[in-house]
Amino acid sequence: MKKSFKIILFVCVILIAILIVIISGIKPKSNEENKTNTNTTTNTNTYTNSITSSNNDGYIQISYKTTSEVYRVQGTEHTITVNQDFPTVTASDEKVQNTMQSVLGGIANKEFSEYKNQVEERLNDKYGIDAEYMEHVGDLSLNWHFSNSRNDNKVVSVKNESNGSLGGVSWSTKRGYSFSSETGNLLKIEDIAIHTEACKKFINETIIKYFKENYSNLGISADTLSNLEGTIKIDDCTWYLSDSGLTICFEEHTVLPIAFEYTIEYSKLNGYVKPEYLK
Repeated sequence: MKKSFKIILFVCVILIAILIVIISGIKPKSNEENKTNTNTTTNTNTYTNSITSSNNDGYIQISYKTTSEVYRVQGTEHTITVNQDFPTVTASDEKVQNTMQSVLGGIANKEFSEYKNQVEERLNDKYGIDAEYMEHVGDLSLNWHFSNSRNDNKVVSVKNESNGSLGGVSWSTKRGYSFSSETGNLLKIEDIAIHTEACKKFINETIIKYFKENYSNLGISADTLSNLEGTIKIDDCTWYLSDSGLTICFEEHTVLPIAFEYTIEYSKLNGYVKPEYLK
């Protein structure tokens, strides 16, 4: 009997020792880790966005799916949603299709990653977004959406617009991209210009002329106008060949408080842009 008792006691001691080792090996998460994991939960919902080119002649098609990632802040029912369009390019030429898909897909992936990082940084910052803030402002969203513009056997153009609000700051952005229908490559001024420097000079002068003639209606002060000349250049902007002309996209606060576009009509680009790119 004593022998059996000793064996049982020995087994109990061994089991207790093993349990202590297991428990000691479990480390509690740091405050930062807890903050990241308890402040948000995410899921992704994908649905088809029926944006297609209205003037597509069948040579190249671009459609989009919008992915939404929803962040739920602990202690509130309000959410922060990041919406991003992801393109699908279909073309009769596989090389053109793959080239254009790579560029547009890369733009979308970069934007989605950057926007999600912004949200996560604000949620995990000591003085960032919390339940009290969300109850004050309600639901927030950050949106990047594509829309198609010119689409013919020379040019395929896409416009990208964003808007959002995060942590008391709202913003909007417009960006444009044009592709060669023959190669799928992103077009540069050097590709469409008859003489590159002359074309850039004309575009820059036309932009400044527009601001000078319309600064009062646009809400630009005389002081701001005097500082614009020589600083606003096509090399610093994104642009695209629309159905109306060469459309230049201005980021928020570069000239006006909001993002906006200005189009130089094709008729004014004669002698500067190669005829095959005019309409």
